[in-house]
Amino acid sequence: MRAVLATLLAVTVATAPALGQAVPAPASDTLATDRLGLPAAAGASARTPLFSLGGGLATPSGSTAEAYERGFKVGATGVFPVAGRLGIEVGASYVRLGRDKDDALVALGIDPSTFVAGGGFLEGGYRWAGAVTAGLRLLLRPRGRRVVPHVSAGAGYALTGVAEQRLLYLGERETLDGTATTGGPAVSFGAGVEIRVGEGVGVFGAARYLEVFTSPRVSAVVPFTVGLSLRLEEW
Repeated sequence: MRAVLATLLAVTVATAPALGQAVPAPASDTLATDRLGLPAAAGASARTPLFSLGGGLATPSGSTAEAYERGFKVGATGVFPVAGRLGIEVGASYVRLGRDKDDALVALGIDPSTFVAGGGFLEGGYRWAGAVTAGLRLLLRPRGRRVVPHVSAGAGYALTGVAEQRLLYLGERETLDGTATTGGPAVSFGAGVEIRVGEGVGVFGAARYLEVFTSPRVSAVVPFTVGLSLRLEEW
């Protein structure tokens, strides 16, 4: 019996790692990040949703540009990773385009030159659109990098309308009704870049095109949007 115990002890000591020697991590813990060449923290960020909030300028295009001018856009998005660099993007946005004053006056039968000389005042009449879309976002670099460009596209539904106008001319005040709110399908696509500035915090810049299929059709190009992005803890 003593001989057997001595033999087992000798085998255990010979096969055990030396004192203080690091035990390698399981392959399953490092496989995903090794394939991407990223640290473990980057692998964790690939599994967390990203939420962004921002705003910027909006410029009309197509037939919309004939009666409206530059305005603004605000919006929020959520991106949920599904596989590799691909994620599901859900967004909500509000776009407001200013009314071209000269076009509005001509539509009312007023000469723009005499309107200004007579001290006339016109406000309102802007066109607005609120859209909710869902689609895909593709990252052009691994998610864990500090600078990550992307492209995205989506479709959804939008409401749009024209606000009332208030006119003051030749001592008379008049309020002109806007249009009723209408709804229709919408498409949106664009590109942007996210820059990580801290743990779970980043800033982004993006350009996006929005089109609402109503009558009349509303087209708006957002030349540049900037904002803040937050990445939640791993869920």
